[in-house]
Amino acid sequence: MTDKDVIKRSLLLMRSCILAVEKALPNTDPELIGGFFADLLDLWETGQQLDRELKKLKKFRFPRDREKLYDVLIWIDAIQVDMASYWIGEVKKDGRKLRRALDKLERGEGTKGRREKPMSRQRGKRITDARSKSPEVALRPAQKVELEKRLKTLDRNRASAVTWKQLRAELARRRGST
Repeated sequence: MTDKDVIKRSLLLMRSCILAVEKALPNTDPELIGGFFADLLDLWETGQQLDRELKKLKKFRFPRDREKLYDVLIWIDAIQVDMASYWIGEVKKDGRKLRRALDKLERGEGTKGRREKPMSRQRGKRITDARSKSPEVALRPAQKVELEKRLKTLDRNRASAVTWKQLRAELARRRGST
């Protein structure tokens, strides 16, 4: 399975989860829900990057590849740990907000002024049939905006990120100064 396939699969899963949580928390800001799952996806992608690097690491031959090991350890410390810590903090923050919304809903505070109409069996069956035929789940406008914003941020961060070449040059410079 290619990286693109893995990301596509995770996006489909994320969309389904967003729909499920929006259904469970109907009066909750869709941007909060979309942001929560976007942060989870970012955290997951950070883990996938780590997974790829660890697969490379297990193929190293020592003592020949000690320098490569050093580079990987620096990368894990400088990039992976910081990125994962950031996404974990974002997920925790939004997760608390979602739990509060769920608590309000359970206490009956979240449904004031809104009457839920019972869904007919026929209508529910049609929705289920439509979902089973198409794996593509439509995103709401707020979710699309959030996803686009995060993709732009990701592209911007990649453009300004330190490259492996720059990192190796800095490591070589530091080794030379010691």
